[in-house]
Amino acid sequence: MGFRFAARTVIELGKELISSDEVAIYELIKNAVDAGSRQVEIAVNVCLKSADYREAITRIRDRGQNCAEVLDFIARSIADRNPRDSMTMIERLERTHSEKAFLAALQSLYDELNYIEIRDSGHGMAVKELSDVFLRIGTNSRHKENLRGARHLGDKGIGRLSAMRLGDRLQVKTARSRCTHWNLLDIDWRRFSHDDDLDVEEVAIEPAIGDEKTNDQDSGTTIRVSALQSDWDEARFADILQGKIARMVDPFEKGLANRLIVARYNGIRVTVPSIPLALLRAAHAVCHANLKMTDGVPELVGEIDYRHRQRKRLIRAQGAELGSLTQQATKRRAKRGHAAFKLTPIPLTALENLGGFRCDVYWYNRKIVQAVDGLTTKGNETRREIANWSGGPMLYRYGFRVLPYGDPDDDWLALDELAFGERGFKLNRQQVIGRVLLDTPHGLLREQTNRQGLVDSDAADALKRILAWMLHSEMRGLINEADEIEFMERRAAEQARTGVSSSRRRVDAALLRLRGSVGDAARKEID
Repeated sequence: MGFRFAARTVIELGKELISSDEVAIYELIKNAVDAGSRQVEIAVNVCLKSADYREAITRIRDRGQNCAEVLDFIARSIADRNPRDSMTMIERLERTHSEKAFLAALQSLYDELNYIEIRDSGHGMAVKELSDVFLRIGTNSRHKENLRGARHLGDKGIGRLSAMRLGDRLQVKTARSRCTHWNLLDIDWRRFSHDDDLDVEEVAIEPAIGDEKTNDQDSGTTIRVSALQSDWDEARFADILQGKIARMVDPFEKGLANRLIVARYNGIRVTVPSIPLALLRAAHAVCHANLKMTDGVPELVGEIDYRHRQRKRLIRAQGAELGSLTQQATKRRAKRGHAAFKLTPIPLTALENLGGFRCDVYWYNRKIVQAVDGLTTKGNETRREIANWSGGPMLYRYGFRVLPYGDPDDDWLALDELAFGERGFKLNRQQVIGRVLLDTPHGLLREQTNRQGLVDSDAADALKRILAWMLHSEMRGLINEADEIEFMERRAAEQARTGVSSSRRRVDAALLRLRGSVGDAARKEID
């Protein structure tokens, strides 16, 4: 006999692994991309918000209101932009003849008319795959494919649990091109309740055969999440897409997110922004660098351009030199109990596993930012635009974000820690917009199961140490050096002007004294 676990463990697992609604949607998008879909459709359909649905139930069960009173509340709360669904809800509730029937109809309508759908045209799943793969948490098929050179974004077999974060019901409609019918799966996560003592295998879930396909070559998957747990009004959906989701797909590539994601709220298209090129061109300093392996030798090449001071610094290091430049001091126990430190260079094997990366960092001196032509009209507007995208370098693999690097609460390269320890706060995360692009396979640089960073490894350590050296030593060093030189030159010029003025005043004073001590003829001679 092997391990067994309670059905409610599935709920806990989903909550632990998927930290937010944004991450849940992102995981479903990645699943669609891994299925080979070139475009992912996201549709949010809302007739009655979650809070209003729960309020309606409370009014009947706890406040003693009758069905007519609650129906009036629902009619005033339903979404204005969804008249067809709104009419359906009102008409079906009006036909109920008891409180019990009203509540049952309300729950059914809420589940039916409020949902989030993720649709793709990827390879889809046959009915056997629904049973053997989708319903098996932790499958390693994609992990094995990644080890053979595939470029799947996920490979741990737990992304499907993200749907649980969004709502209590999950419906899957899928098929491969060779399937004659659509294959269906319906899961009610409420059956995995804390109120039951069932083991997970006791909760029966069986795929079913659906409608016949109109086109034999059609393939893909539609994930519908209903019984939504959160309010999804238009403003919130737009905020998620234009905020965190916009950072998930490389936002430095203009229009990339909108080519991949087609999002609609109650049928109305919602776009995903990219970082404006005009904003990047307005940066006061930029750093572009590449690490690559050439004949087995690591080589880091790049340039830092402090545009505001018109000063540049080249980055060029390879082999052992790169390892020594980025070496790290580690504490060790010396003789007689004294603490000592040794310098540890990056192992060559770590750089070989890392393989390479590209880094683009843009720095803004927020004190002197101005309006950007074609983007903003005032400096304050530019600061707000910077704030939309700043937070430090974000990490991307195959063009998709590796969380949480670059999030507001993640200072993975210690930019704030060092900046706030210096006068002037230079190069803190609120001043930095950046990205790091990786092509390193999952087998050599793995992500944590909880989506909270890379698994500790020599390759992950090498990545952080090289980036930290470039930003702290080279980029901050150039900015400080150029600012110090500019300050000294300005002070010397001021002193020179002050010195000339002082000398002139002393001569004039001497002439005045001389003029006052001589006769009229001498005064004329002096003048």
